[in-house]
Amino acid sequence: MNCESVSSVTSFEHLSNELIYEIFDYLDFYSIHKSFLNLNIRFYNLINSSTLPIKINLSSISKSNFQLYYEHIIIPYQNRITLLQLSNRFISDLFSVPFNNMIQLQTLVLKNIESDFLENIFTDSLCLPSLSSLVIKPIDTLLNTNNLYRQIFRLPALKYCNVTFNEAIVFDPLPFATNKEFSSIEIFLINHGCRIDQLNAILSYVPHIRRISCNILPEFRHHQISLRSVELNNLTHLSLTMNHLLFDQIKLLIKIFFNYIQVFHIITNDSLSYSDINQWEQIILSYLPNLRIFHVKLLSDQPKYLFWFNRQWHNETLKTFSHSFYSIQSINIPIILHQLIDLPRLYSLTIQTEEKLKTFGKIYQLVFNLPNLKYFQCRAEESTDSNINKSLPIALSQQITSIKQLIINHPCNFKQLIHLLSYTPKLQYLEYLNLNDNITNLNILSSIQLLNLTSLSIRSSHTMFDTLEIYLDQFEFNLKIFSIDIHIYDQNYLNAQRWELILQRNFPQLEEFYMKYTNNFDDNHQPLLYTGQSNEFSSLFWIQRQWLLDIKIEFDCITYSIHPYKKRWFEYNEQERIDLYKSKQLILNDVSPERSYQTLTIHHYIKQVKSVTHIDHLSINTQIFVIKLIEILQLLPELDSLKLSSKISFQKPRKVHHNELLNIFCSINRINITKLYLEKIRQMKDISFFLTICPLIKQIHINNLYKINIQSFLRLILTQIKNQLRFQNLRLLSIRLPIIDDKIIFKLKQIIQNEYLLNDYTIKRIEEIVFLEWK
Repeated sequence: MNCESVSSVTSFEHLSNELIYEIFDYLDFYSIHKSFLNLNIRFYNLINSSTLPIKINLSSISKSNFQLYYEHIIIPYQNRITLLQLSNRFISDLFSVPFNNMIQLQTLVLKNIESDFLENIFTDSLCLPSLSSLVIKPIDTLLNTNNLYRQIFRLPALKYCNVTFNEAIVFDPLPFATNKEFSSIEIFLINHGCRIDQLNAILSYVPHIRRISCNILPEFRHHQISLRSVELNNLTHLSLTMNHLLFDQIKLLIKIFFNYIQVFHIITNDSLSYSDINQWEQIILSYLPNLRIFHVKLLSDQPKYLFWFNRQWHNETLKTFSHSFYSIQSINIPIILHQLIDLPRLYSLTIQTEEKLKTFGKIYQLVFNLPNLKYFQCRAEESTDSNINKSLPIALSQQITSIKQLIINHPCNFKQLIHLLSYTPKLQYLEYLNLNDNITNLNILSSIQLLNLTSLSIRSSHTMFDTLEIYLDQFEFNLKIFSIDIHIYDQNYLNAQRWELILQRNFPQLEEFYMKYTNNFDDNHQPLLYTGQSNEFSSLFWIQRQWLLDIKIEFDCITYSIHPYKKRWFEYNEQERIDLYKSKQLILNDVSPERSYQTLTIHHYIKQVKSVTHIDHLSINTQIFVIKLIEILQLLPELDSLKLSSKISFQKPRKVHHNELLNIFCSINRINITKLYLEKIRQMKDISFFLTICPLIKQIHINNLYKINIQSFLRLILTQIKNQLRFQNLRLLSIRLPIIDDKIIFKLKQIIQNEYLLNDYTIKRIEEIVFLEWK
């Protein structure tokens, strides 16, 4: 490193107050308070400065932790809170801070809150003089939406309002607003059913509105509607979800309220009375002179939705950027695509059908004619094209498309893929689904060049490894990311040496490799043990690239996964960095296949895994009986770490007595685990059990001390170490505490020092975790 580069390095504390405030702006205040308050006097003053805005997000806090948060954060700083998010049902019962003290509150988000709590908040609108953004989504049914809307419209600074109700509430419309009742709202999202007459009244309160979204109900489908004109000169963006509305009702809405809109989004699943093409054109030309974008999300399949694509006037005023078509009848897809060709700014297109996609080469031919398309995804459960040479001949040079991202989410064999890719030499990203293809006599005259392609993803259910190798050899790629997901029984997918040759030969620039190979199990199908050389994925090739092997066991399958290195739970610093030669991890999402099968136990699955590789790390994500846990540990003698993300049962399926455990402890072979993760402990004996069966444990992480005092817990475990009673190999203890600050760390230090529990130790916190390490 040269001098110039050294001089450019600075520390966080050297940043200006202004820059630090900008960084704090991205953090929740609780994180700021916990991490920086007691760092030094400068940060203490910064945090307590009245110029620092405080953001509070209580969307995921538990009830037990809320009280501490409430006392240490909300009460002392309530007059400085600028953002408050409450998203837990229980919080409304505990939250008693009067909102009239939150004079700087600008953003308020209330989700999963009971409606009674909402009504109390807005009783006095002057209590929130700075509130500019409001999101409301009550968990129950609001009995009187009119009262809530009146209170909202009285908020003096409100600019953004997003209201969601669980169900459409039928109520009489609000009385029309007077001049003194106008709201300052500019963006209004009404995420509940609203009749036309109700919308009319609501719009009278928001003359400054610029964007509005609403779900319109067809309550007056067969009745005459009398609407009052409302001037909405600033309204430019409109989004309507409309089902079963008559054409005359839509025309009336546009004519009276929406003359100035520039962007019009429609979501619908029925015809919207589009049968009269000339009427629609007349409305747009007569009442929507400023319209630039007309985007329709079709939840149905009627091609007449797109009549305006055949009109020339859209080239001057109407521009569309993307389209998505869902549940389209396959027979209508070509009709729709013909009408898209003239769109000058169609960059992204997604088509999904639940029917069989027949002669799909013709569909791709139409898609490839779209002049500016960059992204295309086609999804179907089934697809056929028996004569791809006719429906989509290999492209000529003048037929090259601009597509850069292609997702083929329907069955497509390799020959068909070659025809598709001949049109896309600019392709950078490809996802490809191949359900059943093992054709090897391809008769390809020359390799297929896709030199811009950097990311390739393949999913297949029946492609053998030999066939895949032949396919990959046909291409010239500059891949950086390669992902393959295979569901078939073929042991060659576990042959690391063959993979190494393929990747080096075809993808020398590859940076990330992902492979998932799944073997299914049942009473009638138990895959043979792997007969190749074991532990091949620990060779130098895989270690240098940091591509690691994980194995996951479900009740009906084993999935072998190769993926780039990710930090493991026990790697809290560089000294604890994982030994990549000993990185194979087994994940158990099910430990009792015998509940589903007559002839299978977890032993069969583990035996299959051990024929491929030894296991260094074990993670169990389901409740497990203590006897079965010990049996599994005995089957995996090379384990270095154990992570338990669920409960260990000493009672089910039967109660385990103390004498039985003693006999087990005496009879089991030595367990070499040195690292232990426990999701939750309820009492000290939970720790004692593991330190008894795993005496070599050096490191323990506890994610939840359930109703256990941290001071008492540390005193007990360190006292036993001091008295040389047990736990002699333990050197690191990390505990997650949702509410932790430097005061608690100081108290722990006092306990250790005053009671001479440890001599040479360090204690620190990183975010919510306390680390205690000793020699």
